[in-house]
Amino acid sequence: MRHRRAHALVFLVSVIAALSTAHALALDVVAEVLTPVVDAQPRQAVSLQVRFTNTGPRWQTVVSNLAVPGGWVVLVPPEDVTLAPGEARITLLTVLVAPDAGATTYTFPMAYRTSPAAPPGEALFAIRVPAIDQVALAVVESPALIPSAESHSVHLVLRNDGNTPHDWDLTASSSMRLPVTLTPSQVTLAPGDATAVVAFVAAPERLTQQQTHALTVTATSRSSPDVSATALATVLLVPTNLPVASALHTFPLTLRASYASGTLAATAARPRLALEVSGSGTVNDRDPGRLGVRLRMTPANPLERVTLEYQRPTWGVRLGHQDVAPSPLSSSVRAFGVSSTAAWPLGTASRLRAELAAYLVDGAVHLGVAASAALPHGVRLDASLSGVSSELLGTVGIRYAPEPGDAAVLHLARLEGTYGVRVGGGASPAQALRVAAQVNAGPSFARLTYDTAAAGFDARDRHHASLRLAATLRLDDALAVPTRIPLSLSVGYDHTWAWDDDLAHRLLPPAAAQRQEQRYTVGAYAGLGPARVSVSYGLTHTSLASHDTQHELRTLVRTRVTDDFTVGHSAVWIRRLFLDTLLSEALELQTLVAIRTPATGLLTASVTSVHDLGSGLATALAFGVKWAGEPTPDLRLSVETTLHLFDPDKLWDVGLDVRYLLADQRVLTTTLSGRARPDGPLSLTFELGFTVPVQIPVGRRSDIGRLEGSITRPAGRGLSGAIVTVAGQAVTTTPDGAFVFPALPIGEHLVQVVTAAGLGAGEYLSPGLPAVVLIRDDATTEQHFMIEEAATVVGRLVAEAHEPADRGTVIAPNGSADRLVRGVRIELRNGVTALHTFTDSSGAFRFQRVPTGDWTLLVLLARAETDYRLDPSEVRLALEPGGADEVVVRLVPIVRHIQFSEGGVLQPLDNE
Repeated sequence: MRHRRAHALVFLVSVIAALSTAHALALDVVAEVLTPVVDAQPRQAVSLQVRFTNTGPRWQTVVSNLAVPGGWVVLVPPEDVTLAPGEARITLLTVLVAPDAGATTYTFPMAYRTSPAAPPGEALFAIRVPAIDQVALAVVESPALIPSAESHSVHLVLRNDGNTPHDWDLTASSSMRLPVTLTPSQVTLAPGDATAVVAFVAAPERLTQQQTHALTVTATSRSSPDVSATALATVLLVPTNLPVASALHTFPLTLRASYASGTLAATAARPRLALEVSGSGTVNDRDPGRLGVRLRMTPANPLERVTLEYQRPTWGVRLGHQDVAPSPLSSSVRAFGVSSTAAWPLGTASRLRAELAAYLVDGAVHLGVAASAALPHGVRLDASLSGVSSELLGTVGIRYAPEPGDAAVLHLARLEGTYGVRVGGGASPAQALRVAAQVNAGPSFARLTYDTAAAGFDARDRHHASLRLAATLRLDDALAVPTRIPLSLSVGYDHTWAWDDDLAHRLLPPAAAQRQEQRYTVGAYAGLGPARVSVSYGLTHTSLASHDTQHELRTLVRTRVTDDFTVGHSAVWIRRLFLDTLLSEALELQTLVAIRTPATGLLTASVTSVHDLGSGLATALAFGVKWAGEPTPDLRLSVETTLHLFDPDKLWDVGLDVRYLLADQRVLTTTLSGRARPDGPLSLTFELGFTVPVQIPVGRRSDIGRLEGSITRPAGRGLSGAIVTVAGQAVTTTPDGAFVFPALPIGEHLVQVVTAAGLGAGEYLSPGLPAVVLIRDDATTEQHFMIEEAATVVGRLVAEAHEPADRGTVIAPNGSADRLVRGVRIELRNGVTALHTFTDSSGAFRFQRVPTGDWTLLVLLARAETDYRLDPSEVRLALEPGGADEVVVRLVPIVRHIQFSEGGVLQPLDNE
């Protein structure tokens, strides 16, 4: 019994001790993560915070260990923290996100404990890495010069710098529209992966001048088209021979031949052939004058339209069909004639201009003379006199358009007045007057114009006058209130009169003219973010024998939803009254949608309807679609069609316009338009045009000369395919090694052979490069190169070690002697020509393609070495064709002997 009690007591004591030990090992530290879920990019350092709190009765030392995903780096690990009872402390740690971290939320624990025997605690951190779509495309290798008809390759590298995989489509575009092949054209890249891309460019077979070819390669993600990268490589394409025409001054002309034909049901209209010639340029590069040519010829009229104009800085002459305005008070007419102008300076800010003209209008010859004087401060005086048969027309005028800084207080922008009189022809003198003024105040303005003319002054047979007033006020600018919503108000007033009056000199309309028309308009415009809104109202009142009144209200709202999508709505309400009796009332509505398509085009769709508000019926309904764009860089296409309903005059319209750019800037155009009527025949119009630019030689260019030359071997065989450059021009040698520059600026130039295909390692060009040539005006200079067999010079720079002498002590240099032979500059000199190279790590050097002759080899030590001397100090070489000379130059240590004595001066024993 006693033994049993003893065992029970021992067991109870053991349990109590175990419980005490467990309590002692319990974790009395609480960890709280203070950093929420953060967004981080790959390769970004992120700082995290955790707060430790000691909730136990004793001091605690917290040891932490952070476990991060693979590829991540702990830059600042958590430090050990010692906490008093009840104390809290914040610990900082920093991690570096892996470069290839994918798009997800990463959760990783930080384990901590207070002692090795205590149970561990855990704090969880979370870092969210967003999806990153990034691509890099770069040119690795691209040639600088390519001869004509020689294709080339451009090497690129495509790298996925994001953290998401993508399928890439690669496309290439050529500035000269050359065929380009990409390998590969489609590729899949994981994050961080890269691949090589080769673009093969087929060069043109023939070039008339050197051209810079730009190759653009684009990589676009299939899943995300907005993720893309572009690389550009430029190559200079060099022609085999420059054309002789480059030495000539040419006049540019454009020839356009067109054929047009129209059909109306079964009746075909007569086909129309036309040839148009146009151009503008100088006839001599030393002459500042410019000649303009405009001709249109048809079989029915060989000179249907002709205009020739020659203009110099101080005078000019023009012949042919022209728009003629005999007076600023009369409208322009189309006439055939000749006119000449001349200008003379009158001072710093003044000049006088005169014009003399003769025109043929309706079988009558009109003669005219005009003069104008431009005076300082924006003042101009005009006078003209013209006549036909027994009639004369004379006008005088003054204009004031102040220059910046000379405007009046009211910001007067323009003020003018013109008075004219027509006499003769058996009629009473007829007068005309025009007065106009404009005032500007920032973006706001106001214009007032008054025109009047007596009967017979122009084509009208009644006295007439018109008064026009227009004004626009930009509110935010006028009130000096900054706003993002620009608001403009506009008003307008037009009044016209027509009356019969025997007094031809009357310039003001009578109080009761036979015909009057008044129009009042008011409008507003506002910009509301992506929307533009405009509203205008117009009232027109006409009085003749009756009284007509028309009300018109227009509204327009255009909204840009995105950069490629625009929606517009417009409404027009028109109401006409006759003596307060309603004649008609209509409402026109239109909705327009514009979408920019990927093929650099614009698609527009519209619906237009017209409603008679009196009857409540729709009188017209039209659906229109139009697309205009460039499917390819060479093709410009425009297609449109409109379907009309309830319209008695038309059923549908269709139009097609094609512009195709061919080689050498030739253009082919096609136009087709058609219209169908509900009760009429179908009409079609077709036109085909072909445009060719030409250069007409008109003389030799000034200040240029010609350079001829060749690159040949001693046996006479030429070097083909070498690129020769002079003064920014380049050509490729022909199969016999010849090259020609027909037009080089006069003066001295350097000739370089950039690429010498077929030139061996043991060959060189004589004379050496670059060669200097002197180009004279209108003369031919020759520069020939001969391919000579070169010599080779190989050598070695050797440093000898110090050896003790029989007497005295040797003073050794500081460091190893081998260091002296590395990277030493070696020079070969032949008169003014010097060739250079450097020794390698062992002191060896080599010269290739050395012209034959007498040369001197020198070793140019970069450091002043007082402990060595060169042996020999220079090497003289007599190089022969194909020879290979070997040279050894030694760095010999200078040995100095010294002795010690108890007195006197320390000095070398020998004069070494």
